[in-house]
Amino acid sequence: IRSARRNPELRGPGGAPPGTTLDPNTRVIEMSNIGVGVTSLKKFDIVNPTNTDYTFKWENEDEQNAKKASDFHCLMPQGVIRSGKKTEVAFEFTSSGLDLVESFWRFTIPEQSITVPFLVVGTTQDPAVSLDRSHLNFKSLLIGHEAIETVSILNNEDAPFSFSFHESSCHAPGHTSS
Repeated sequence: IRSARRNPELRGPGGAPPGTTLDPNTRVIEMSNIGVGVTSLKKFDIVNPTNTDYTFKWENEDEQNAKKASDFHCLMPQGVIRSGKKTEVAFEFTSSGLDLVESFWRFTIPEQSITVPFLVVGTTQDPAVSLDRSHLNFKSLLIGHEAIETVSILNNEDAPFSFSFHESSCHAPGHTSS
């Protein structure tokens, strides 16, 4: 937020209109995925430095949309932190497209009258996966004869990716199965 990277055309908490100024105390949690439908976790600890136990709560402040499930989930929306202890909380981001997505949350500690706004941001990019050639040339081939060419799939990512081919994509337009 301070680095002015946020697109001012995006809506604010609770569906506030674009251009709405966010609370300057807003903390940002950034998450990124490679590939649509991928789920990632962001874990962090909350520490209770006081000499008394306290409860905490994460509340989602997004405008509700019955047609689309949220890309973000808090895996521990409430709990108790013992005096002098810490607890781990996590946010889950499952990408549903290549768009940048945002989710607004409010972290509250009622016993201490503390509330902190959070902006959870998710970005998704296509994996760096490609074929080792852009086309195949079978040269002259008589009707009824077969030719075989090999194409390699190159994965330039650190993580493995599964893949499949749709049978219909293996034939030229107008192909009919015999």
